[in-house]
Amino acid sequence: MLNETLFEGYAEHNLFIQIGGVELDTFDPDDKLCTYKRKFGGNPGYWIGSYNPETSQPSVEDISGWKVWYRIEYAG
Repeated sequence: MLNETLFEGYAEHNLFIQIGGVELDTFDPDDKLCTYKRKFGGNPGYWIGSYNPETSQPSVEDISGWKVWYRIEYAG
């Protein structure tokens, strides 16, 4: 679980999110997990909200073997 702020600042037209991971193994080589990527464009007011595997069809937040939950908030 990451549970950290990924970005705090001003985004005018585009916001890109990319999250990757590695499954740490004790007895065999570590496995690189699929990378989550998403681009938000246009009016930032439309980006505000919570994103999780249940909010989009097909779910881009449900990535081969792991799931992504996050929210975009207005910070102004």
